[in-house]
Amino acid sequence: MSLELGRRAGLGPDDDAGMVSDKTCVVTGGAGFIGCALSSRLVRRFRRVIVLDILHPQIHPSPVRPDALHDAIDFRRVDVTSPDVWDELLAEARPEVIVHLAAETGTGQSLTEASRHAGLNVYGTAIVRFMAKGRGSEKMERCSIPDSVTATS
Repeated sequence: MSLELGRRAGLGPDDDAGMVSDKTCVVTGGAGFIGCALSSRLVRRFRRVIVLDILHPQIHPSPVRPDALHDAIDFRRVDVTSPDVWDELLAEARPEVIVHLAAETGTGQSLTEASRHAGLNVYGTAIVRFMAKGRGSEKMERCSIPDSVTATS
């Protein structure tokens, strides 16, 4: 995990030790390699961490909660492009921080499945931002991670 991403999510290099706030953090796309690593650190900082992921078969061959997710994480298999998902989540959880990692990856698929990629990468980001705006979330972080980073992990 980059130090910049960690800092922006409330985890500076020395902020990792034992301080749990009374806040809730939501991580979209949090069941991937980077999301699992980040959310495992976030459970040390937030009272509640909720991970949202659709578990697309391209990344997750089996649609089950990844073993790499920390036990304290509230995992939900949902589509983050659905406004109904956000209506329910924001009313129930009232997150102060949203870290938006959800994205379709794969250069080849971005050409052959352009609608699916644009649906999550563009529309999905707009939905997350629109739904969170004015609903109590103090902060939203959007992270863009090149395929070259995840392909070698």
